[in-house]
Amino acid sequence: MLCMVLAASAVRLASTSADVDTYIVHMDSAAMPSAFSGRRSWYAATLAATADASDAIPADQKIVYVYDNAIHGFSARLSSAQLEQLKKSHGFLSCSRDAPVKRDTTHTSDFLGLSASAGLWPASNYGEDVIIGVLDTGIWPESASFRDDGLTAVPSRWRGACEQGTAFSSSACNRKLIGARSFNKGLLASDPNLTIAVNSPRDTDGHGTHTSSTAGGNYAAGASFFGYASGVARGMAPRARLAMYKVLWDERSATSDIIAGIDQAISDGVDVISMSFGRDPIAVASFAAVQKGIFVSTSAGNEGPSLGLLHNGTPWVLTVGAGTVDREFVAVIGLGDGTLVIGQSLYPGNPATLKQMPMAFCSEPKATITFRKTVLGTKPAPTVAIYTSRGPSASCPNVLKPDVMAPGSLILASLYSPFAIISGTSMACPHASGVAASLKAARPGWSPAAIRSALMTTASHLDNTGAPIRDMGTGTSRRVHWRWARGISSPTGRWSPASSTTPAPRTTSTSSAP
Repeated sequence: MLCMVLAASAVRLASTSADVDTYIVHMDSAAMPSAFSGRRSWYAATLAATADASDAIPADQKIVYVYDNAIHGFSARLSSAQLEQLKKSHGFLSCSRDAPVKRDTTHTSDFLGLSASAGLWPASNYGEDVIIGVLDTGIWPESASFRDDGLTAVPSRWRGACEQGTAFSSSACNRKLIGARSFNKGLLASDPNLTIAVNSPRDTDGHGTHTSSTAGGNYAAGASFFGYASGVARGMAPRARLAMYKVLWDERSATSDIIAGIDQAISDGVDVISMSFGRDPIAVASFAAVQKGIFVSTSAGNEGPSLGLLHNGTPWVLTVGAGTVDREFVAVIGLGDGTLVIGQSLYPGNPATLKQMPMAFCSEPKATITFRKTVLGTKPAPTVAIYTSRGPSASCPNVLKPDVMAPGSLILASLYSPFAIISGTSMACPHASGVAASLKAARPGWSPAAIRSALMTTASHLDNTGAPIRDMGTGTSRRVHWRWARGISSPTGRWSPASSTTPAPRTTSTSSAP
């Protein structure tokens, strides 16, 4: 609770100039006078009381968003003088300045121990009908990962919508992608002259498509990236439903839009929220989601290997770091004498410029280079990715974070290209989101805390050699701040409703303690 209070009470004051900025304002909903018919009219009246004679903008037009679920409050354009007046208003709790936010497969389900024959997948029917809300850069609905083959009707509890917009039809949604919305009022309020190139849920970056397909993509045959990692792509919960909330934009992103996305996801009825980014102002919004029974999965950040740079450090969300998997994309140089020199590559690239160089000695001057070879079962794996943020977080330094580690390095998933291999904690987060969705389907009565506990307490600190997991940042397993959950398939009987101990598949538990 201390972290929530700190996050909710953080106030970043504007400069002493009359410059206008966007602020996210938390209000005490119980303090609304009975004379008002709704919160928006109360907020508008409160803002009107802060205006001076020179203020030509009506109070209602200053409001960017009204939040009803994620927080009780609103975001609005205010001068520093108006902000100071607002802080004296009846019902005011706290505020924070709107701030920019940056965004932080075929084999990984096998590596995590997800099996069609036993364990979590058959017990949950592959995450059937659990709704994963992804807050990201949008989605490419034409991807094979978002086909609705084999899925039944959309769950009746779903209250969401599929928006019409630039290069995005409201008919693009189906039984897999059941909702798509976009939010940019906060971004446009901060820069009215900004032009949004693609004003719709359409993904023009690829990040949101990649994370969505990792969490809950359907089976997509023939997946590969220039011949690497070829196979059948599928998400961690292939029968789950997906809803996209586009809150990250090519132009920029704003915290007020993210809170609006969380607010809408709660209202729409999602079961899991997956966010591969983070800032402390969204902590209260994520707490509201958890209070309503929604599991929230977040990324730890890509600021490693130094300690103390983690974000999303609040205790009620799952904070996910990134690790490697037992797969390499190998390029082999074969010399004339049979010697093999093994390196790594992702795509052949263009031929280099040839230059004549003197050679002192050469026998059997023949060599071949072989690309596009994917090697599985490499050791050691997993290792802690060098880039993944380590705890503790600045906002909650007494909370051990991250909670788990999941595959984040060289992850194949859908893109508009149509597949790509990307690395980052952004890729790790949806792995955990999808596993959480499958757990929710297998154990619908479990709370978000119970699911989070299952993911953490079934973790192992050993790699596939039986040794403690190594840290790529230090090259050693000593003082590694991580524990990785083994992906051992569980006997089917342990997923029966009578079972009180439910092992989770291979996710990773981490902490900032030695």
